[in-house]
Amino acid sequence: MSVPRFANPILLIPCRARSPSPRERASPWFPVFAVVAALALPSQGAAQQPIGGTVVDAQTLQPLVGAQIVVDGTSLGALAGANGAFLIEGVPGATATIRVLMIGYATWEETVNVGDRAIRVELRTEAISLDEIVVTGTAGGSQARAVGNAVSAVAMSEVIERRSPPKLQSMLTAEVPGLRLRSVGGEIGGGGAIKIRGTGSLVLSNEPVIFVDGVRVDNRDNVNSAAFVNSRGGPSRLNDLALADVERIEVIKGPAAATLYGTEASNGVIQIFTKRGQQGAPRFEVSMRQGAAFLYDAANKYPVVWGVDSDTGQLLSANLVDLERERGTPIFRTGLPTSVFASVSGGIQNLRYYFSADVLRDQGMVDYQWQNKLGGRSNLSYTTEDFEVGVNMGFIRQKTHTSGGEQAMTFQLMWGSPLKLDGPSRGFFRNSHEDYHQYVSGEEEVDRFTGGFYFRHSPFEWLTHRLDVGGDFGNQRSFSLWPRTAQQPGPFRRSIGQKDVVQDRTTLTTINYSATVPFSLSEDITLETSSGVQYYQRKHQITTASGVEFPVPGVSTVSAAAQRLADESFIENKTFGVYVQEQIGWRNRLFLTGAVRGDDNSAFGENFDFVVYPKVSAAWVASEEPFWSVPFVNTLKLRAAWGRAGQQPDVFAATRLYEPATGRGGIPTLTPSNIGNPDLQPEVGQELELGFDASLLDQKLTIDFTYYDQTRRDAIVPAAALPSMGFPGTQFVNVGEVSNKGFEVALGTQVLRSEDWGLDLGASYATTDNKVVDLGGITPPLIGLPWPGQRHVEGYPVASMFMKKVVSAEWDASGDLVNVMCEGGDPIFGGGPPVPCAEAGTAYWGSPTPTWDVAATANLRFRQWTLSATADGQGGYYKCNGDIAWANVFFRNTHEINLPPGQQDPILAAYDQMGFVCQAGAVDSGFAKLRDITLRWDLPSSLASHLGAARATAQLSAHNMFVLWQATRELYGTRVIDPEVHSNTDWRGDVGDKGAYVQDLWPQLQRIDFTIRAVF
Repeated sequence: MSVPRFANPILLIPCRARSPSPRERASPWFPVFAVVAALALPSQGAAQQPIGGTVVDAQTLQPLVGAQIVVDGTSLGALAGANGAFLIEGVPGATATIRVLMIGYATWEETVNVGDRAIRVELRTEAISLDEIVVTGTAGGSQARAVGNAVSAVAMSEVIERRSPPKLQSMLTAEVPGLRLRSVGGEIGGGGAIKIRGTGSLVLSNEPVIFVDGVRVDNRDNVNSAAFVNSRGGPSRLNDLALADVERIEVIKGPAAATLYGTEASNGVIQIFTKRGQQGAPRFEVSMRQGAAFLYDAANKYPVVWGVDSDTGQLLSANLVDLERERGTPIFRTGLPTSVFASVSGGIQNLRYYFSADVLRDQGMVDYQWQNKLGGRSNLSYTTEDFEVGVNMGFIRQKTHTSGGEQAMTFQLMWGSPLKLDGPSRGFFRNSHEDYHQYVSGEEEVDRFTGGFYFRHSPFEWLTHRLDVGGDFGNQRSFSLWPRTAQQPGPFRRSIGQKDVVQDRTTLTTINYSATVPFSLSEDITLETSSGVQYYQRKHQITTASGVEFPVPGVSTVSAAAQRLADESFIENKTFGVYVQEQIGWRNRLFLTGAVRGDDNSAFGENFDFVVYPKVSAAWVASEEPFWSVPFVNTLKLRAAWGRAGQQPDVFAATRLYEPATGRGGIPTLTPSNIGNPDLQPEVGQELELGFDASLLDQKLTIDFTYYDQTRRDAIVPAAALPSMGFPGTQFVNVGEVSNKGFEVALGTQVLRSEDWGLDLGASYATTDNKVVDLGGITPPLIGLPWPGQRHVEGYPVASMFMKKVVSAEWDASGDLVNVMCEGGDPIFGGGPPVPCAEAGTAYWGSPTPTWDVAATANLRFRQWTLSATADGQGGYYKCNGDIAWANVFFRNTHEINLPPGQQDPILAAYDQMGFVCQAGAVDSGFAKLRDITLRWDLPSSLASHLGAARATAQLSAHNMFVLWQATRELYGTRVIDPEVHSNTDWRGDVGDKGAYVQDLWPQLQRIDFTIRAVF
């Protein structure tokens, strides 16, 4: 099948109409006039007749609603509606060739008689679609058969019907092997950090690059917000997008695939495509969701607190969750999230349109956590045989309410004591949970607009070129407020009155031009030359202000405080890149691709000007060879790719900086701040990828396998600045090397497929072996907080935990702790025989990043009823659980630590006596959860028609309901509440998304949603 010139990135829709005259082409106003003219054109003449029929699944005979019907050589088409029916008016001629396309099915093509309204189309399932267009950075994308690297594609309409996920970010983990989310928990508005194929950089972000409709957007996964505690649970801008607006997501996983995206693409690329209108009558879609958000079985999730009565010596305990419920003041509530989504799409002549609006009210497990969101999208395009022009626009206005910068109420609960039950805190550590509602608040307001313009033109058969221009413009204002209370001291330490404000304005601009020239050397050999130019600019303007101590209650502005502090920063980064690519094809089944990209970036050192990233890949559809004779293998595509991509340094890392200071006598002066490095260059990721895609047993089983070996060279490492230079701190140098290697496998099978029954199963498994290869002779310093002992050590995963490790201890008859021995060996990573702890160094505990992830899906259909379930998990990593650690060695409110000497766990007692912290809370954090379970009812067409709808569904979904497996359920008798939650930074801020320490974050919410969707 040939690829249409103007193929839709998802469904391969060709669009043809009258070619504009040379004079019309020369006019810059022609696209505008064409749109107006298209709206005013009368209907086709009487000589033209309709074509109609139905589209069904060839095996189950179920109607395929949403299948796309295209009349070749025209701009006419339609979508299959209720019962799979379609009707295309005004088809010219006596016969016409129509094609029917739908994701997951082979393309159907046939010449039919114009006027026939009883065409029956039976689509055959196609497990691997080799002719599907994927976006690779070139002007027209590439057929899947020609791509030599793994690209994970997610069809959102299918995911929404199967899972109805509450957030875009959390949805991706179970859909894309090798993509892992470090979730910050269940706080409303919180996000998480995405990593693809492990941790590549020692000091830079590991976030992938994100595009929406060809425009680079804000990819920060831990936005600096005053409304969240130390930003440890900060929001992710990826979750701003409305799920129902998304048509498809493609994930490019590493340097071998991301070369054409250049600097910053070493961490992978996420391409998001929003919905488009199709030719035909207006199509209205409405969905309404009502849900419940709660913390299931909270009394057993949170541990009982313990203490010893100093007068009687009696061991006391209290379950604070139960006691508050019995008192009539429950800590947790059931939130009632609600959302409404509506869209209209269609097409008039050559004009296509899609408009949508989204309204959401989300509520959490406590009454001061909520979010209001209003969003909208407008996508317009005008297409002729020679060109396509379009505008994509999306906006969001959002307000999130939290408990601000105060430590979460969960720490009051975790570190409470039965000895305080009769005090004002009612057993909590310092504050009752009502104080968080009355005496502290936080808010974040976001206004965001993302828009782009694209123009795609084919002036000749041998040339297609495209221009994309767009931007992402965000304005975020957040604050935390502790109002002054009339009674002093107040309930919180900051109740004398304090307000912290952050204003964050973000502007991202993308200009991308690309061109592709296809050429046939012969019937067997084809060439395709592509080239492009890209300019990208990012600006962040951040203003912070803080006021401490208000004069009287009721005053709440920073300017009214006795002590005021303000700071302003402006960060700008620019990238300019060019690329050229050549693809050679042989008989449309063997493809060899070579490419090179060159980049310059404003963050490079002044002595480093330009970086070049090469790439080569090969793809072979072996199953289409004449000699292929393996009957049970229907499709086999072999692929291999090697390539490089980069990541630029932080904006000011290469620059020598001085900061203003106040000198003697109040005279303004400058003081050294950052030594800089004029030779600093980007980190360069290099990757080899090998794999295959196969379908077997008459398309009933699919296997996707990928092995990757990735190396980050010239990794930036902080080295101590020479004191003789007169600058404090560290200097960043390119001397490191980091390795990630592993494999990814995804399986899918159709166990049963008939008119009444269907059963589909899927599973994926991915591994990552992460290792620091070289630090350039630099002694690894501690990073992040001191307690987990994180540092980069050659031969071990990035930011691993190294702490003293007690391997044996025992109590003697007198109740004294004796024979306390620690792991000996190397002073940093241990590995030797036990030695007395005073002689021991540190030892390796584990990686803070998962080494494997797994997911499984199941879909059981019986007539109009479908039951779907999704499970996922991660493992092979450790965390320092600060809640448990401090409860044991500082707050001393666990059962184990309050036992008399001789009865305590001797290992815990040894850590306690030596004053160690994280050793008393280090946990293997592997887990597996039943992520979603959904029951969907497709209303019979007669009932849907009675409601005035072409199609309607009712869906009941439950999320995060059960933990299927947990590597560490309890430590020293204390329950691990939720092994999934992470902090994405710390108080020092130099560990980023590699942190191993977690404390007082909210566990994941359990949700139950009921959703009604209808198409009119």
